[in-house]
Amino acid sequence: MIRLLFISFIFILASCSAEQHSQKVKRDNIKMLFGKTNMQQLFYDYPAWEKAEKAYVPDPAAADSIRAYDQPLKILVFFGTWCSDSRRNVPRFLKSAEENKNIQISFYAVDRKIKSGTGLAQKYNVKRVPTFIVLKDNKEIGRIVEHPVVSVERDLLAILYP
Repeated sequence: MIRLLFISFIFILASCSAEQHSQKVKRDNIKMLFGKTNMQQLFYDYPAWEKAEKAYVPDPAAADSIRAYDQPLKILVFFGTWCSDSRRNVPRFLKSAEENKNIQISFYAVDRKIKSGTGLAQKYNVKRVPTFIVLKDNKEIGRIVEHPVVSVERDLLAILYP
């Protein structure tokens, strides 16, 4: 009995390790992230996305205005690691928005059927990726879908300062 408890304790400690592991799953016959995730996991599984984020140079005036926005916002980011538009625009968005501490960003990796396993893609009627949904006081105030009109940072700025 003591031995069983000891083994269980060791197993629990091992599972609490801070070491990061891949969370790619196989869906639609390809490996991808799926479900609620975060930027650290995305960059761990797809280091090219982090490289793209670091290399991107947003419009300085737009980026400064986004950083200066002083009201709390939540932005839901629906993306596909299999999607070229997501590979291009999610790193650009992150570079433009991540320095503002008033913006809470939630990431949802979807499959090719635009399902995330959370039901949120359906709730917010997400049809294409990436989709960035900007919420203020839990109400949608705007979204950027697939391709920005001008640039991710300029389009986000137009939502924040209508």
